[in-house]
Amino acid sequence: MVSTYSTPFPGASLQFESNATAAVAPIAVNSSGVFATLRTNGTLEVLFPDQTRYDLGDIGSETVVLLEDSFRIENNTLRGEAKLISTHFSVIYSSIGPFTKYLLNLVWRDGVFGVMNGIINPLLKKGIPLPAIEHVALQNSSISFADDEVILCSDFVLSL
Repeated sequence: MVSTYSTPFPGASLQFESNATAAVAPIAVNSSGVFATLRTNGTLEVLFPDQTRYDLGDIGSETVVLLEDSFRIENNTLRGEAKLISTHFSVIYSSIGPFTKYLLNLVWRDGVFGVMNGIINPLLKKGIPLPAIEHVALQNSSISFADDEVILCSDFVLSL
């Protein structure tokens, strides 16, 4: 993911590029849903109009997300909602001294929060199609969460 911000340098932009290093582990399940921890590392840099870059440093983050108990299967599509529980940032290294709270807030707002509300939740609201099984349709499907278990129940309708 790449986010770009304006800077005081004419024509330059502040860019944050990140990638996930562990998308779903560790996982915990309770009656509220599934808690997943996402670990990411990212580089913050200034990008100048001539395409030269100045590396400001690297930031690590650990974000806990709740896949809420409202998950459901409708018409062979998984739908639901995710909620941000917590985010912790750490500066891995900095070439400019301590990162300001302003810079970290930009990364959180446009990176973590922006991805959650701009990409993940709209995708989950629209739904993720489940793989089709030839001659089998799901009916009366339900998903429940309890004591470290995700319980999927469904009737199967065969059409041969």
